[in-house]
Amino acid sequence: MRGFLMTVGLAGALLSGLAFALTLLEPILVERSARTLLQREIERRVGHRIGELSDSRIGALARRTLDRVGKDAEAVEQAIRKDLPQRIADVVGNMLDAGCECRRRIAQLLTRNFEERAVSLEQMRQRLTTWIEAAYASVAGNLLREVRIFTGTNAFAFASIGLLAWRRRVATLQLLLPAAIVLCAVAITGGFYLFGQDWLHAIVFNDYVGFAYTAWMLVVASLLGDIVFNRAQVTTALVNACLEAAGSALRAVPC
Repeated sequence: MRGFLMTVGLAGALLSGLAFALTLLEPILVERSARTLLQREIERRVGHRIGELSDSRIGALARRTLDRVGKDAEAVEQAIRKDLPQRIADVVGNMLDAGCECRRRIAQLLTRNFEERAVSLEQMRQRLTTWIEAAYASVAGNLLREVRIFTGTNAFAFASIGLLAWRRRVATLQLLLPAAIVLCAVAITGGFYLFGQDWLHAIVFNDYVGFAYTAWMLVVASLLGDIVFNRAQVTTALVNACLEAAGSALRAVPC
């Protein structure tokens, strides 16, 4: 049992520590592995800026929107180069004095309006790109922060369990409780990542859930602190209660 705890502590600390180091050394790899999460959150944030979205992927959204705006801008440009002279000629031709200065000003105004619309559409394209880039920077930063919290706290918890299992042989039974809590937290988070993207999205991008995970880890820290500083009095009582409920005759003693 003690060897199992030491193995779990060492393996968990190494894996979590490597994952934490990866977020510092190669953050782009973390972003790529969580591409779906990033796309979903960026879509939600940009959607608040440009209206309701019908597509669930920001790449498709960007391409569709930019293509539509691009076609509008291109149509306006073609109108300026082809249709506009004829339109101006028709308007001027319908006037009594085609050479009047005021008529020329009207023609110039029409041309300027179409040109301004083309500029405005191009600005819309640039603004949309800016929105997407800004949203990506914010979302990626939040993602890396949360991953560092998860991996950092897990690495500390596993390392503490492994160290205590090595240093305090008599606390083996008591250490099973914090070890089980940490393993459950890792398993649940891993399950969300593999099978429940919606839940993982909620965990990563909603602070109150992140705080709940931190509180869960504080329970582990409290149990470890009890083992170190209080001779595992509280942890022993909890472990014995679990053993009794399971019908086991085995009992833990304060250490």
